[in-house]
Amino acid sequence: MIRVVTDSNSQVPPALAQRWDIEVAPLTVVIDGREHRELDLDPDEFFDLLARKPRPEVSTAAPSPGEMAELYRRLAEQGVDQIVSVHLGSEMSATVPSARLAAEMLAAEAVDANAGAPEVHVVDTHAASFIVGCAAWEAAEAVAGGATAAEAAAIATRVAEAAGSVFIVGALDLARAGGRFGESLAGESRSPEPTEPVPVIALIRGQMELIGHAADAAAAAEVMADRVLQSGSGLRVALAVADSESEVLWKGLEQALEGRPEVDELLHYRAGPSVAVHTGAGTAGAVFYRRP
Repeated sequence: MIRVVTDSNSQVPPALAQRWDIEVAPLTVVIDGREHRELDLDPDEFFDLLARKPRPEVSTAAPSPGEMAELYRRLAEQGVDQIVSVHLGSEMSATVPSARLAAEMLAAEAVDANAGAPEVHVVDTHAASFIVGCAAWEAAEAVAGGATAAEAAAIATRVAEAAGSVFIVGALDLARAGGRFGESLAGESRSPEPTEPVPVIALIRGQMELIGHAADAAAAAEVMADRVLQSGSGLRVALAVADSESEVLWKGLEQALEGRPEVDELLHYRAGPSVAVHTGAGTAGAVFYRRP
């Protein structure tokens, strides 16, 4: 039996996880020193917190090796002998090292007990948010279609490598504090005022890179739509729905992409706390890729 595992930063919607039997390991979100499982937080309440002045201190932490090992053990007890574990990029989080160490722990336990342990295929997506979710989704679909664990892991890797993202962030200071600014964003040290150009950003191997500026939300939607459509045809596109501040932008992006011949499928996903910690309220964007 094969099972696909991912982490909560993947933003996989619960209905999708249930449909494809994807197991989700929660990241920890720290709010003013208090730890919370991401899956226990209400996104609306969290975005409201980020919009307050003064804003609370927020950060994230990866699942520990012990937590990942416990998840793998639980799956093994259910008869799972192959696990495809698809995670947030190692450039941004310790989730991948935790998953690898957890797999080693289980293997060592099996040797000591003269028993079997599930074989874990850990996929480092070198990506974040719903790119990770799409990689896990495609892997789970492949498993349902009869793929081996190794084949599903290879599919997840290809999807993560091929997928792109484009977005604006509501709080550039949070992005900078998270260490994710690329060189092209060196001059963008704070969130722009409403009268200033809006930076439009892509996430490239763990680093946020500037791809352009827009005069306002409507113009930003056009810049983002152009970026999506330049990636070719046969696209699956997922729009991030965060909070009310981002509604104008994601709806503008939806209008620009809906019905376009390049777009085979237009979806929505909810941007949750582990994304918002590094982007702030008012974040919006899209993930896109050509299906394998």
